[in-house]
Amino acid sequence: MEVKPDVKGAALLLAIGLFFTVNAYFIPLPLMMQDVVTTPAFFPTAVGSIFSFLALCQLIVALRAKAGSPEPGVTDSPRQRRRPAIFILILLLGYIIAMQLFGFLASSVVMMAAALAISAGALGKKHSGWVTLLLAVVFSVAAFILFDLLLDVPLPRGIWSVERLFGM
Repeated sequence: MEVKPDVKGAALLLAIGLFFTVNAYFIPLPLMMQDVVTTPAFFPTAVGSIFSFLALCQLIVALRAKAGSPEPGVTDSPRQRRRPAIFILILLLGYIIAMQLFGFLASSVVMMAAALAISAGALGKKHSGWVTLLLAVVFSVAAFILFDLLLDVPLPRGIWSVERLFGM
């Protein structure tokens, strides 16, 4: 019996998630730690646990799928299914360059809008351009507020950035 690629992929993701979750327990704790949330192991444990749970859900879905039945809405050849992934990789390379020039906020809005449009097209869904742009702006601004303003994590400002324009 041949194992489906979806099952192999989900099993690999589950193994990676469990690896991070288990290894997080071996992170030494400072002696005076009182709050569980502030320990160095909290974030790797939380991310690994969530990752493992989602991989387990994907594994269950892959195992329950009937052999030989395509995913709903997927009738493209494997070559056509790879095309959006290649576009996303090119988009990420452009994002890295754009972030240095235009800063985090502007480049994130453009990258997220383009990624949403590519993903929607790959799934055969049609979204309004306004909805895509609104989602990109809301999530990019939320990420900027969270990291730059609340957590005080410096984000790239860029040479011609929106952040410099507004003095942020």
